[in-house]
Amino acid sequence: MKSIFSVLLSSICFISSCANENIDGKWIVSKRGKVILNTRPINYSKVTSPDSLIIDAILDEQNESMLLINTKLETNFVSEFTVYLFNSDEAKEKIGTNGGGHVNLTTLTIYYTFLQAKNPKNGKCVFIGAHELVHLIANVELGHAKSRIMSEGFAVAVTGNYGSYINSNSEVVKKDIELWMKEYILEDKILKPTELINGKEISENIFYPQAGFFINWLFDNYGVEKVNKLYKLRKKRILKDFEKITGESFYTMEKKYLLYCYSIK
Repeated sequence: MKSIFSVLLSSICFISSCANENIDGKWIVSKRGKVILNTRPINYSKVTSPDSLIIDAILDEQNESMLLINTKLETNFVSEFTVYLFNSDEAKEKIGTNGGGHVNLTTLTIYYTFLQAKNPKNGKCVFIGAHELVHLIANVELGHAKSRIMSEGFAVAVTGNYGSYINSNSEVVKKDIELWMKEYILEDKILKPTELINGKEISENIFYPQAGFFINWLFDNYGVEKVNKLYKLRKKRILKDFEKITGESFYTMEKKYLLYCYSIK
């Protein structure tokens, strides 16, 4: 792996219930399990569209992601959902970004850019991943998130990575949140949970990995069932109701979390 200077490719992921998605043009519709996948035909634009092998891989990826999320969050999502996968040279105009995508919670639809990156943990190619599907499933099963920490923290916690880098073999590789945290420790940029909950102006490259790492730590220390109860609370309610839900005060938890963070090697 190259040093962390390594060309960071930060995916832009956000929730939308009223975005102006433009799905004009031809689509190839493929279905497997609970996934209805729409991709552009070969030679649709100046860049490569997904071929039949990649379409199969994406269908498998999204069905596997659904199972992963249900297992991690102890949910039971079984509804069909739709994915529109735009070519990278049209996505910015069609959905507002060519570095990721978003989900429409009302229609259970993911709008995303056709991208590829390697998962360093299993060597598989990641196309859409689980981030947007976490938003969708958590909204259906747990309620609508009212805080950035819960919405994005859950998504990054389940996915386990944020953004990408270029390795020594010139491959685009997903960047694990543990790797981010080790860098933040060295740079003295670890955020307290109170900062993560209240911070509105924290940059995505600082906020997303730390939010996901924090939520995973909560899962491990307090259990998924209790943490799920925090998901739909407003920021002030998270601070106020934390002890009632987990049996430990928020500020006691915060001290334990920071001690853990600085013990990482």
